[in-house]
Amino acid sequence: TARDIFDYVMADLRSPEGAFLSSRDADSEGLEGKYYIWTLPEIKEILGDDDGALFAKYYDVTETGNWFEHRGHAPAGPKNILHVTKPAAAFAKMHNLSVGEFSEKLSGWREKLAAVRAKRVPPGLDDKVLPDWNGLMIASLAKGARVLGEAKYAAAAAKAADFVLTKVSRDGRLLRTYRKGEARLTANLGDYAFMIEGLVN
Repeated sequence: TARDIFDYVMADLRSPEGAFLSSRDADSEGLEGKYYIWTLPEIKEILGDDDGALFAKYYDVTETGNWFEHRGHAPAGPKNILHVTKPAAAFAKMHNLSVGEFSEKLSGWREKLAAVRAKRVPPGLDDKVLPDWNGLMIASLAKGARVLGEAKYAAAAAKAADFVLTKVSRDGRLLRTYRKGEARLTANLGDYAFMIEGLVN
């Protein structure tokens, strides 16, 4: 899970210079969750009936949907958010698969769904660079590099730290925000505390 989070953040929430951007919106095309949700027929169309059914069981995708949003901000009809209800090892055993075999299948299925999702209109991107949030990500990536033995996480942490220290600062002091080449506003205590946390790690 940690690897997946790191890889997602590095792929989708990183500026070309290596700093971490603030966030992705929840909504696209005016509808909450539209980019992220699935229906059972979509899953089966992409993966085929048998693989689609197994994928759907693992991620709790149902014909009637597992997400019910009543405020009218989401797409109409059944909607499913992919979430795991059982450990992969237990699920694989229930379906007479080895953990390795199931992991391989799961990886292939997820790649196929990700390719389809990439064709959807993506949610908006908040492209501000904030020192405090970068500090938290830098610390997390540095810890992840140590625990997982992944040099790419340490390199990403170092690149983000260099960016904040050189571009989101002036005269030796941090600034609060950076966007489109302009850093401004006085940093607050959180910016310093979390950047220190990141740098210490």
